[in-house]
Amino acid sequence: MISLPINKGDAFALRGVEFFVLAISSDGTVLAEEVDRREHRQISSTEFMANYLTGSITLSICKGSRQERPKWIPRSLESYSPKDQDDARRRWRYIKGLLDVGWKSTTVRLPLKDAIARIAAEHSDPALPSVSSVCRWWRRYASSGCDTMALVALSERKGGRARSRLPETVESVVEDEVTTHYLRRNPPSVRHILDRILLRITEENKWREPHDKLKPPSLATLYRRISDVPAYERAVAHMGREAAKRRFRAVNGGLVTTRLMERIEFDHTLLDSIIVDDEHFLPLGRPWLTLAIDAHSRMVCGYHISFSTPSAHTVLQCLVHVISPKLEKLDDVTCEWPAYGVPEQIVTDNGLEFHSKSLEDAAHELGCTVQHCIRRQPEYKGRIERFLGTLNRAIAHHAPGTTRSNPKERGDYDATKHACVPLSAIKRLVHKWIVDIYGQEYHRGIGARPIDAWNENLKLHAPKAHASIDSLRQHLGLIETRTLNHEGIKLFGNQRYQSEELIALRKQIGPELRLTIKYFPDDIGYIFVQHPFERVYIRVNNTNPSYAEGLPLRQHKFIRQRLLEAGRRHVDELALARERVKLADELMWWARDKKRAIRKQANRLQPQEKHGIANGKLEDSCLSTNLGRKWDNRPLQENAFEVVLLQKEEVPQCPINNR
Repeated sequence: MISLPINKGDAFALRGVEFFVLAISSDGTVLAEEVDRREHRQISSTEFMANYLTGSITLSICKGSRQERPKWIPRSLESYSPKDQDDARRRWRYIKGLLDVGWKSTTVRLPLKDAIARIAAEHSDPALPSVSSVCRWWRRYASSGCDTMALVALSERKGGRARSRLPETVESVVEDEVTTHYLRRNPPSVRHILDRILLRITEENKWREPHDKLKPPSLATLYRRISDVPAYERAVAHMGREAAKRRFRAVNGGLVTTRLMERIEFDHTLLDSIIVDDEHFLPLGRPWLTLAIDAHSRMVCGYHISFSTPSAHTVLQCLVHVISPKLEKLDDVTCEWPAYGVPEQIVTDNGLEFHSKSLEDAAHELGCTVQHCIRRQPEYKGRIERFLGTLNRAIAHHAPGTTRSNPKERGDYDATKHACVPLSAIKRLVHKWIVDIYGQEYHRGIGARPIDAWNENLKLHAPKAHASIDSLRQHLGLIETRTLNHEGIKLFGNQRYQSEELIALRKQIGPELRLTIKYFPDDIGYIFVQHPFERVYIRVNNTNPSYAEGLPLRQHKFIRQRLLEAGRRHVDELALARERVKLADELMWWARDKKRAIRKQANRLQPQEKHGIANGKLEDSCLSTNLGRKWDNRPLQENAFEVVLLQKEEVPQCPINNR
């Protein structure tokens, strides 16, 4: 039979439930009674020892009857004060000395005084304890089941600790003022709370006898009452529940990944540095960085830098870089960048660009899913959040023209004045830092270098590669719906797209039809049009390839805006207003004429809808432009626009009825 560590009358806890041992049979079966519900339970010796070894059963350090058994809180000796620790060791020396001479009961007192004196002399104890004190120590030791922790003096429980000494009325006033006025957003100072308490107690004392006056609490007492409120509740009241959750968040093991490209985290950040133009070195501002990182290997898989605010286009451009092999190698980059492939899951925040239909369709066509994290919970994609901060501190904070993380760190440093890093240089620096520095450094989170983690996992499970990199752009375009008519498909104000396939489609279906298209903001030279029956995309080129081929959309918008502004500068708004009023007066006079022909002429001249210059369009025939070199590499100059406005043909004066 297995020897059990308990006897009849002992107590133990099984998974937090307290039991009292009623009996132990000859085969070791324990008959126990649950203390709270008074229910009996039989536990075999094998089951008891198995739960005891795994920690499911905890033995009570006290023995005795069910009614008289005190509830001791198990603590280790070092958790008590040094004075209590020394006192417990001293008491144990006396109990141990008495046990060595065979003393077993407090009723035997004949040689006890001499034994205590001998033990004190052996241990050089100047304070000889009394016989009654030693007997009291013995009783505590014996009633606890011979547990030495029962000899701790527990001086920390003496006095009025953890008990209020204020009158009940004062305690109620303090609690009410703290709850009402301190536990709220933008709380007043503690001194202000004390003043309010003082006024309320003074008002209360007006109705009391002199011997029954209430004494207000001190400032230190009020601070203690406030500190008694749990820190989390104070944070919820002062900062809000979401901010309090972030402050008191607990980091657990987190999501576990098993292979490369299983979870790719996307996010944006503004680089903390002012960037200048490559040709004229004029400050342009802070660029946006969109970046993706593999959660399993911590390897950066792709990035995109531009001055465009985060949009579906910037996300898709970064996704193209993630999927494409990084074969291009800069002159001063020494290491390889092997990270590429189709991600299984894209993890993002709740920005509008991540909820776009273009991203959802692209993910569907690539065979991956998009997971949006809980709002205002950045820890759900903490890898990318931490990495963006590391990159900013490593590159942008050391570059001339840095803005730092906040104005306090920047001080009086003029970032715009000292900016001298061009956009091409910052792209090269980011690329080099990702490949040659970050990928080669030891990462504590994975216990290896990111490049080694990628290469080792690549042998076990290679990421899925895209079938055709050439067709990748077709999947990652921005989706719109446009009307096809005799002019083709019109986009971006005045750009038209036409092909033989679209002409045949109109002849087959009808003169006008709505079609789904995909365009690419980095090149307006072509679009893809979805066939309404076969559901395949057809490439359609711009009707003006000499202008549109390779031209980014943002540059086209800038050029169009400059042309419109140049045309409007030649318009005399005051003269136009005068002529419009004059014409309206004449039309009103003609409309009241008795002759039908004159009334019909006036009706024809009445404006049917609002018209701008040339029906709201600035026709190409009205402008002669010298665009010079393309905007891709060299910005346009003020004198690049030579606008020649065609002279208006004078409108023949209509005869005014003399009546």
